Amino acid sequence: MMKRNGFTLIELLVVIAIIGVLASVTLASLGEAREQANVAKTVIDIREIRNRITIFLNHTNTYPADCLALCGPSNDPFLNSRGVAGWRGPYEGIWNLAHPWGGGYGVRYYETYQDGTFYMIIYIDDDRSFTASTDNQGRVPISALLKMDGILDDGNLATGDFVGDGRDTLGTDGGSLSVEGEGIWIASF
Repeated sequence: MMKRNGFTLIELLVVIAIIGVLASVTLASLGEAREQANVAKTVIDIREIRNRITIFLNHTNTYPADCLALCGPSNDPFLNSRGVAGWRGPYEGIWNLAHPWGGGYGVRYYETYQDGTFYMIIYIDDDRSFTASTDNQGRVPISALLKMDGILDDGNLATGDFVGDGRDTLGTDGGSLSVEGEGIWIASF
């Protein structure tokens, strides 16, 4: 009887195939877990920004000035009084706060729903903070926007108080306030 000193090619290929399947399943699970963590962090960030707006509003009886893509340390309304009566800041600024996909956040007091009422909007912007609005390097995947919408609103990016990816019609002209890779939350106070 001959002594066998190793594995056959078929056995090695089967083991490699099994390892490949297990690795792909593990990587897919890790990718989903990473997206869930990024969504959770972003939801926490925008809720924290809402809290900052609430404190600002309670102190000043007015909403903070717009702070969008080109907002920086010198014009962030949470860091500079800008002559607002009752301002007790500095509050924690938002100009350098980035979401997990590399874009920034913004705030804007804006008329929406075409009803003449103004609302405070928190942007999850695809542009990095303190850049031009054409930067677009921090696009949020639609799967993540849908998960955020499910947590904060109705799960539909075209309706409700959380909209995004260019699917809404909330602009004063009936156009979209968001663009592809961005989300906005109309914060109620």
